[in-house]
Amino acid sequence: MTAAGTNGNGGNGGTVDFDDADDGGLNGDSGAKLSFKKILLVVLLIIGLIALVIFGAFTYFKQGFNIFHKPDAVSKKQRNWSAAPDDIGRFIAPPPATEKQPLLLPTVEPQPESPPPIIEQPPALQQPNIEQGEQPPSLKSRRLGGNVRNYEAKQQSEPPARTPSRQVKLMRSIDYTLIKGTKIPCTLESNIVSEQQGFTSCIINQDVYSGNARVLLLEKGTKVTGEYNGEARNGERRLQIIWDRLITPYDVVVQLDSPVTDRLGASGITGKVDNRWGTRIGSALLVSLFSDALQVLGERSKSAQVIVDSNTSDTSQDLARQILQNNIDLPPIIYIREGEMINIYVADDIDLSSVYKAENYGR
Repeated sequence: MTAAGTNGNGGNGGTVDFDDADDGGLNGDSGAKLSFKKILLVVLLIIGLIALVIFGAFTYFKQGFNIFHKPDAVSKKQRNWSAAPDDIGRFIAPPPATEKQPLLLPTVEPQPESPPPIIEQPPALQQPNIEQGEQPPSLKSRRLGGNVRNYEAKQQSEPPARTPSRQVKLMRSIDYTLIKGTKIPCTLESNIVSEQQGFTSCIINQDVYSGNARVLLLEKGTKVTGEYNGEARNGERRLQIIWDRLITPYDVVVQLDSPVTDRLGASGITGKVDNRWGTRIGSALLVSLFSDALQVLGERSKSAQVIVDSNTSDTSQDLARQILQNNIDLPPIIYIREGEMINIYVADDIDLSSVYKAENYGR
């Protein structure tokens, strides 16, 4: 690049040349130039590619992802676009019910009862055929044979005995039922003396559950009351108690009417038995001494010519026998101490569904 300047004196100034750093610029002879046709061709090519992509995407979504129009492996069910009937969705009343006429059974005309046949002569018993030379049956064999015939006739006249059947039922509320045979452990609260009839009570010492062991029915601490009659006979060593009712800590009263058992389930409970042998033997000795004294007194009265009335002697002997009889038949006394461990045998199914209601708690 050349720059020319003129000084103020009108003389010619010096010439300064500026060489460009890059001689090969865009306007230089050696630079590459893009023609207008090439640029237009590239633009048209890009527009065609974009149009092809848009057309392919539209065809793909429209034909259900089937670009190459391949037939489906499974033929689709043809739809029937016929019009629905006019009465669809409209209520149609059901036809009126026709009354069924009862079947008429044919009438049976009553027939006159025929009079019972009159037997003029009773049927004769068939006698056994006795051949000549044979002995007739003895009286004993004839009696035995008559008993056999009478038994066979009785069996034929009487209808066969029927075996009693048992009813089977389904227990609906087993969750709230004390099953028959359940043993309830209990601890006595009072002493028991079988000499007199009386009442007693016990405390249940563990929780009692239903028949399927799912619901708690009787809580620990439930009080049970019962009664014993105190009529132990000679030779008996067990006392029977009937528990009539119980009351739970939540004031639920249940009627039991169940007997008492020991720890192993035997009926009744045992304790200390007093057979009162001293009273029995003492009464017998006293009566014997009294009789001997009367006998000795009678012998002495004879030798001393003293008359003793026989009525007095007989009355004394009768009184002695009566005292001896009453003292010999003394029943034993059974003593059972407080705190004895016993069991209550539930004698029947007890349904508590009217009192309890189960609640399910999530875990």
